[in-house]
Parts: sequence; structure tokens; C-alpha cells
Amino acid sequence: MESFSYKKGYYEVRFADQPEDYSKLNAFYKANGGTGQILGPVKRHLIIVDKRKSQILGACGLICSPETSSFVSNQIYDLQNLETKPGLKIELSYLFISNCSEESIITQVFWTGLKLYGETLGANFLFTCIPVRLGREGLTSNVFQSLRRLGRVASSFSLAPKTKLGLTDECKSPLFDSLFGLRHSLTPQLNFLLNWGGQICGHPGFHNTYQSAVVPTLITLQDQMQKPFKH
Repeated sequence: MESFSYKKGYYEVRFADQPEDYSKLNAFYKANGGTGQILGPVKRHLIIVDKRKSQILGACGLICSPETSSFVSNQIYDLQNLETKPGLKIELSYLFISNCSEESIITQVFWTGLKLYGETLGANFLFTCIPVRLGREGLTSNVFQSLRRLGRVASSFSLAPKTKLGLTDECKSPLFDSLFGLRHSLTPQLNFLLNWGGQICGHPGFHNTYQSAVVPTLITLQDQMQKPFKH
């Protein structure tokens, strides 16, 4: 069976392949808004574990394929444009990270592990749908346009949501010149992903499992593996 491990301090990113992992994984997904059904369509799950407590702090399902027909995100977006991109793609489905005091550290270690895993496979892209907040305290049309000007919204590549969620206009919102200024409007995972070179590649859609708005996000590994986006 395929193995992978990335360790940083007390944390380890590895496959859920130990006898007790799946009961813990099921409980983790339920505690973070998911359901036990998540474990059905996706066979491999990468997890981040706090080795001090043997506790799962983050998890996602992995689907690796040059084609997108098996991707869970097909339920949310028309992935035809993603299909045309050459090379191996890894969908990070049902991506959850524990909401705790060390969330930013956990997020950084987990994403580093995910990218290193992609590199070991020779993958070209990581793709995922990241939960977002919409409206006054989240993603608005002004924020979206600011991200577009910063190059964080793909200009020549877009995925159409099957259930499109509109963006409200916030005419009084300032137009920011950096991701630092936008940080309060973005969820921690999306903020981190954009700082590491990810691009939003479509308008918000609705994710039934998360029961929330999401945006499709793509990291091109050969461009971004060596250095994060500077702002």
C-alpha cells in the first residue's frame, strides 16, 4: 500500500491507514460538519495528527487522475475546463481543518504536506472547493474584483457552478491592494491557499456536504511548489 509521511514538530501528515484511523476520521468529519457518508466515495484520506494526543486535526480525501469524471466536485461545478488542463490532477475532497487556537499552524503544515505529496506523484495540479463566507463579513463583488486585480482569480480559466450564488455589492467597502488588507474577508484556509499561489477559478457554488458556499481553487504545482505568493 502506498505510504507518505511529512513531520513538523508535534504534527504528522500521513495516510489514514492504521486500524483505528477510520473510526477517528469518521468522528472528526462529523464533529466538523460532515457526515459518515464522506468515507464512501473516497478511498484514500490524508490526515494531520497531533502525535502528543493521537488526535486528528485535519483531513481530506484524495482522488488522483488526469481526468475529472471521478471527482466529487462534479456535483458542484462543471469541470469540463479543468479536464482540458494536461497532466495528473489531485482533487482534495471534503477538506476539513479543526477550528482551534493552533489552526494557522495546522493549516500551514497540512498544506505543505499536501503539496509535497503532489510532488512525489508528479502531479500538475491540486484542486479543491474551499468554504467561504458571503456578504458583509465575507466575499462580496468588491472583494472578488480586488482579488482579480491581485491575480488571485484566474483570468483565462473558469468553472461554472451548477448552483450559482450571487455576490452582493458593498459600495462602501474599500478597494484593497494586498491580501493582507483582504484577510478579514477570507476564511483562514482560503487566505492561506491564496498566499501560497492558489487561484480562485470560478464564482461561488453551493456544497451540500458543507452546507455552505464554496469557491473552486487551483494550485499549479510546478509554478508554486518552490515559493509562496508574496504580497
